Amino acid sequence: MIEDSIIKIIISGLLLGAGAGITPGPLNTLILSESLKNGKYAGIKIGIAPLITDTPIIILSLLVVIEISKLDHLLGIITMSGGLYILYLGYKDLSVSVAELDGSTSRENALRKGIITNFLTPHPYVFWLTIGAPMLVEAGRISTVAAILFIVSFYSLLVGFKTALALFTGKMKDFIRNEYYRIIVRVLGVILILFGVYLCYDGFTKLFST
Repeated sequence: MIEDSIIKIIISGLLLGAGAGITPGPLNTLILSESLKNGKYAGIKIGIAPLITDTPIIILSLLVVIEISKLDHLLGIITMSGGLYILYLGYKDLSVSVAELDGSTSRENALRKGIITNFLTPHPYVFWLTIGAPMLVEAGRISTVAAILFIVSFYSLLVGFKTALALFTGKMKDFIRNEYYRIIVRVLGVILILFGVYLCYDGFTKLFST
């Protein structure tokens, strides 16, 4: 019986990780953009950012999971901060130069960009507050091993899919001439700006909702 419950926990973690890994959003758009500009390793660095940023988010979610309804203002501030940062990244992509596309200027900042983006966007907070933390608590009631397996299964596919996206996109760069992938990067910049506008609006709504 316990074994069946653990298997269900693992499957849930895998499915949720796959969904989070492939769902379009600011982090995946940033992976595409950085992989095109600076190569696959820059995209991979962004893809592993959740492994660094999510620990405090998980702890916070576990502490407040029973008081989710009181977090709208906190989520509003986080969401607006993330929106402003995404707008900045989108602007940077719109103004990208050929020199920046050769990977010589900002590759070392890729992991930092991923950490800031993931930490300031609401998606991981919303997921862990509404889905992840309750499931983790449920898994912990089965056993500590079940809780650990949930975390491992979730992040194995979350990071796995994002890494695959970076590898695929970085490989595409070798077959696209500069003038074409500069256009693609700028299109991705527009998408980031749209995400940023949406996040700012969503954060404003949460912050001033009654």
